[in-house]
Formats: sequence, structure tokens, C-alpha cells
Amino acid sequence: MKLEERGQKILMYVVIAVLVISVGWIAYFATRSGRSLEVAPRDDKSPANLAAMALREKLVLEEPFRRLGVHRSPEDPKTLVVGGDVEFSEDIEALKAWLQENPVAGYQIRLEVEAFGD
Repeated sequence: MKLEERGQKILMYVVIAVLVISVGWIAYFATRSGRSLEVAPRDDKSPANLAAMALREKLVLEEPFRRLGVHRSPEDPKTLVVGGDVEFSEDIEALKAWLQENPVAGYQIRLEVEAFGD
């Protein structure tokens, strides 16, 4: 009987090892396939790009930036365009100050000012 118990313990350890290795390989291939499908820079899931995306979203969502109409340029996704209510010059200064404190790595800011004339 002692041989049977020892065989059962060995079998249990083998099953656990196979499960652990299988989960590891599944996790490896799942993350690897995600990287291989990336075709555009904004699909990059690197920590630096995720941080830049979070900063861009913060620019788009927070006041005073929402009033300024911050959005991505359709021609160049690495350019943020400010084209809103430029009557608020203090908002533009706040935007500049915020960008100096929280740089969006690799992104440019372009101001689009519409002139309202007679």
C-alpha cells in the first residue's frame, strides 16, 4: 500500500506541474499575440504610451481644457489641437502651465484660432 500512496503523490505533483506550466504558456501566448497585432502607435500598450494616453484623456476631459476644445488632429494623431473658445486667455495659460508640469511624451500641441471679424 505504501507504494500506491507514493504513486498517487507523484501523480498529484505531476498534474499540478502540468497545470502550472499550461497556465504559464497560455498567459505567455495571450500577451504575445496582443503585441503582435499592434499596427498603430496608439495601440501600443507600453507603460510610457499608456501614461501618455491617460494625460491626453485628462486634457480632453478636464476644465479648462474642455472649453478650449482639445482634441486629436485627424491628420496626425500625435498632435493635440486646441480649437475652442479662445476668449479665455487664462485657460490657454493654464493649459501651457499644465503641459509643462505633465509633459505628454512625443506629442505636439497646436493652437487653432478662428478669427471672428466684421
